[in-house]
Amino acid sequence: MIKKIILAFFSIAFLLFLTVGVSEAATLYLVSKSSNYQIGDEFEVEVKVESEEDSINATQATISFPSDILEVVGVDKSNSTFNFWVQEPSFSNEDGKIVFIGGTSKGVTGSSLHIVKIKFKAKGTGEAELSLSDSVITANDGKGTNILSDIENLAIGVGVRTTISTPPVSEVVEKEEVVVPKPQVVERPAVTASELPGAPEISVPFYPDPEKWYNYITWDNKGGETNALWEVPDDVISFAFQVDQNPNSVPTKAEEKLYNGKSFYVFDEGISYVHVRFKNNLGWGPTAHYRIAIDTTAPLSFEAKMDPLITDNPSPVISFEAKDILSGISHALLIVDGKEGVRVEGEEVLLPLQEPGVHNLVVRIFDRAGNSVEDDLQFEILPLDTPTLTFLTKSVSQGEVIFLSGHSVPGYYIETIIRDGERQVFSGITEVNELGSFEVTIDKSLPLGKYQLVIKARDSRGAVSFETEPESLNIRAKTILSLGFIDLTWFEITIFIILVVLIVAGILWWLYFEKEKTKGAYQSIAVRDVNKMADLMDSDLNQLRAWHTKEQGVNEQAKGEANFFLDKLSKQVANMKKYIADEINKIN
Repeated sequence: MIKKIILAFFSIAFLLFLTVGVSEAATLYLVSKSSNYQIGDEFEVEVKVESEEDSINATQATISFPSDILEVVGVDKSNSTFNFWVQEPSFSNEDGKIVFIGGTSKGVTGSSLHIVKIKFKAKGTGEAELSLSDSVITANDGKGTNILSDIENLAIGVGVRTTISTPPVSEVVEKEEVVVPKPQVVERPAVTASELPGAPEISVPFYPDPEKWYNYITWDNKGGETNALWEVPDDVISFAFQVDQNPNSVPTKAEEKLYNGKSFYVFDEGISYVHVRFKNNLGWGPTAHYRIAIDTTAPLSFEAKMDPLITDNPSPVISFEAKDILSGISHALLIVDGKEGVRVEGEEVLLPLQEPGVHNLVVRIFDRAGNSVEDDLQFEILPLDTPTLTFLTKSVSQGEVIFLSGHSVPGYYIETIIRDGERQVFSGITEVNELGSFEVTIDKSLPLGKYQLVIKARDSRGAVSFETEPESLNIRAKTILSLGFIDLTWFEITIFIILVVLIVAGILWWLYFEKEKTKGAYQSIAVRDVNKMADLMDSDLNQLRAWHTKEQGVNEQAKGEANFFLDKLSKQVANMKKYIADEINKIN
């Protein structure tokens, strides 16, 4: 037993002081039914928490008070939202301190959660400031996150006049958006009536719907008073007003002045009634009754159950027995893996279909006033056997069918999924036959590209298997020409033709280059040979001229004529050399 207590202590201490991020969603505040007392008066101050958005499971605080003005008579933890205490509420009148650390095994929410009630006695005069410090409110998130966002202290005047503390910020935002007019005195001469007045039409702005339950008390969150308002007919000369828990009370005492409303206090939870009736010169009319229903206490703790916690049923049954003392249970919210909750009614419900794997479930129970309590559990959904894919046409032309086949459990359904990255572009269902095989033909035309194909099994309950490993699927352009095992599309044919043209052009260019290269070589040789022949002829002519010049016995006239013809012949050889070379170079 001692070991359990020690473990509980350290668990709660860990939750209380571990602060991983702040969501700023809860207010800790002090309230009293009045802000002014006299010496000798005994009165109560409540410690409360406002947390309508985030579920909480523990609170700690130190409350300081002036010991020369107030003394603590006792601390009452009965009817507290918390059901266990790491540190029991305790006080010291000598030090002027009250401390506590409390928690609940179930998370709760509400706008006016009751923690403890402190009974004070006024013993001296002055303004007593009751202040909160060392305060923590932990979220029911498994981390002990401190979500305390605001603290509201309380000022009590003993023998002096003071005003009640400002209401929590969250309440001001939520419930003081409309400024409510105060009741006004009606001063005018009444007209003579011919019949008794009718029942008043009562409105209470703080509690606008008499059929609803509310989770706040006006003196708690609104500075004290509640206003009931009505229209006063011209013939009315007086009214009677009463607030109690009897739905059929008839007020009999006429008010001293005629008002179009009345301010009053609602101190406690439960159902109260405002009773009003009018009087004219003929007498009293019927009574109007206005219901005000208040519940600031969360529903009782409960246990969410699932049997078994490990199952292949994708939509298991969740059961719980929820009770609320005042307003009654409204509905439950099922939150799986932190996703958006599903609203359900009843104490035995089916979870929505769940994927295979381990899941965390939070069951949050709401009463009709909006307070809540929650419980959680972890469960596992077992997968079906993964089907086997034995064949797949991994590459098809656009517009052709995709075919696949495989094996699975008879009676199962096979879901075929094609994805383009993260985007799903196709999904289809095929039933497995009695032999345990299946065939799927997909005739949807997909854009060109590469895809991933997976399959998974599904049964009639909605249970599913894990997906198979992704298979690559290629959608190519439509085939135009098929050559044995080679399928050609327009694109491939075009590329092939371009390649052939480029190859032929390359060959022709090479042949032309080689021809031009050979022709150039022949031209060079011909020019060289012509030059060589011309040089030889010119050399022979020079030798002949030299011989003729040296020859004796030849008259001078004959030598002159011979030199003339030799010079002319040399010029012709030179012209021939140049002309023939030029003509050879002009040959293409």
